[in-house]
Amino acid sequence: MTAAEQMAKANMSTMITKMDEVDRTVKDGQRDDAMPANSDMIVIQ
Repeated sequence: MTAAEQMAKANMSTMITKMDEVDRTVKDGQRDDAMPANSDMIVIQ
């Protein structure tokens, strides 16, 4: 596995974790708090 592939894999698990956090936040009705996590996720890629 190349370094790029390892980074992509690490990014994927980070993204999945963040998406879980966002889902939880949205379910709590705090949609505004979920948005920054979403934009961070896009920037990381």
